[in-house]
Amino acid sequence: MKKLKCPADILYEKEWRAAYGNRCNAIFLSNLMHDGESMRKLFHNEGSTHSFPVEAKIFYDYYKDHDKEKMLDRVKKATTGSDGYHYFGQPFSVDEYEGKRVLWDWSCRHSSYVANQESPWADLSNYEKRATMKVTDEFSSRQSVYYYNKSAAEVLKDTAEKTTFLEKQIEEPTGNKNLDLLVQNLQNNRDEKLDIPTYAFALRLINNDLTHAFDGKTEPLAPEAYVPVIIMLDEMSAEVFNQIDYKQQRTFHKSDLGQEMLRFSYLTTQNMYDKDKYEGFSSEKMNAWLSDIKNTDLWQVAQRKITEAIVERLAYRVKVGSLLNNRMMELATIKPKPKEAMYADYWQEDKNRSMYMNLYVKPQTSR
Repeated sequence: MKKLKCPADILYEKEWRAAYGNRCNAIFLSNLMHDGESMRKLFHNEGSTHSFPVEAKIFYDYYKDHDKEKMLDRVKKATTGSDGYHYFGQPFSVDEYEGKRVLWDWSCRHSSYVANQESPWADLSNYEKRATMKVTDEFSSRQSVYYYNKSAAEVLKDTAEKTTFLEKQIEEPTGNKNLDLLVQNLQNNRDEKLDIPTYAFALRLINNDLTHAFDGKTEPLAPEAYVPVIIMLDEMSAEVFNQIDYKQQRTFHKSDLGQEMLRFSYLTTQNMYDKDKYEGFSSEKMNAWLSDIKNTDLWQVAQRKITEAIVERLAYRVKVGSLLNNRMMELATIKPKPKEAMYADYWQEDKNRSMYMNLYVKPQTSR
């Protein structure tokens, strides 16, 4: 089996594993339910390859127990932060409308013909709808799946059971005892709120292993041990970004966590084989890029640099996505205004700047 010697090897390993993912199921479900692609976006934003977004699990349980109030309670909890704001990018929410609680599907609400109508996922009869269609994942694995007379409930069930693929793959130890212990800890607490310090420490350890192997300081790494962990950490990143508010957004690029997430992105999502001239991996070049981001004073400028680097990687025909990259680019959009008055002026200035990014350029003084 081919060992991991550079970031391109990781992409190769992720590509064939993506065929076991859930993206085609998500596309089928959105097409069948006519939900404005909310289910597809949910998997794209929270777990494009192997994970099962919590809202999808909630809807599957709702189909089984028919308890709408319980479903609404769980969606409310899953889509709202501790500050009371709806998570950015979440297609579903629970709100009051005409004196009762309803499940909103924001992708549908953006279409005038279904404005103010409750989400199709609130109607249990929709779960019994059936369809025959071929679905192709054009944006990631290029996988095609033919669905013959399948219902939404059946595909939800299939999606829930398919998540065992990734969990079974993380049985092979990496050989880094501390990393293996942290991975086990993260797995054992998947039903709890993600402990970010544990996640950040795991990122740092795997980043060190990858950097040393790519630099040739250690032996190449075994893909059967490392790639499933890389996929898991990439998809767990959604829980990190869900917890980031405006205050953390401003310092993300300078923080230890932000730097490790940027390093992880650099190490796991670059297809250097596809460039016009093969450059090979250089930790010096990586560290210089990270240092430039960290030393950028204005967070919006730093975020633009991050986005440009990620988009450049996409231009080299990367066939598998990265949830971490997708959510990191979202940080370019300013978060909701914090409730603390001391941040009001900062937030307003950043909001104004976001309308005209050249505002940060100071005018030249006359001599």
